[in-house]
Amino acid sequence: MAERYLRGLARVNSGQGHDARVQLGNLTLQIGLVAEILKRADAGDPEVRKRLDQHLDKAARAARELHQALERILAATRTGDGARSLDLREALQEIEALLGPMLKERQIAMSVQAPENSVALDGDRDAIRQVLLVALVEACESIPDGGKLELRLDLYGTLTVIGAAPSVWAGAVSGIVEDIGGAVTSDGRPEVEIRLPIQARTP
Repeated sequence: MAERYLRGLARVNSGQGHDARVQLGNLTLQIGLVAEILKRADAGDPEVRKRLDQHLDKAARAARELHQALERILAATRTGDGARSLDLREALQEIEALLGPMLKERQIAMSVQAPENSVALDGDRDAIRQVLLVALVEACESIPDGGKLELRLDLYGTLTVIGAAPSVWAGAVSGIVEDIGGAVTSDGRPEVEIRLPIQARTP
């Protein structure tokens, strides 16, 4: 079971690394095109200036995308912030971004529904985030290419996972979810509920 988790996480990290390399290559290409145009640029030629502006815009956009890709990698590997308050909605957004390359490769459509109000995590934030990532990687692995995965989060820390066959992955992740104070429930239904520990709400 541990080998399957490591394989899934390796695919996530590999996908993020590939994403960063693609963005870096795109940035390098655009800078090269700008440099080539500058060699032949005529300040009085509006067409040349237009092309230059277009390539500069593409270079700036590629730089932003590269920065975002690297930030996602850092977010997945950072440690030492377990005591920091974390909204479970933000954790899901991070995980959705991290799963992006895998979902794209497998052509899996994932949708996330979350409440407008915060869902504050209780306990070790890093551990909860990592366990949730592993659970969703396992869920994705159980879906055939071209499938759909739907996530529904409520205010009470229950994440309903729809689209992944419970018989394939729910039992495999129940132990690690229980280790952080949560629980996994399927009851033979075509959906799985992952209950995560959240901070007590004041009336």
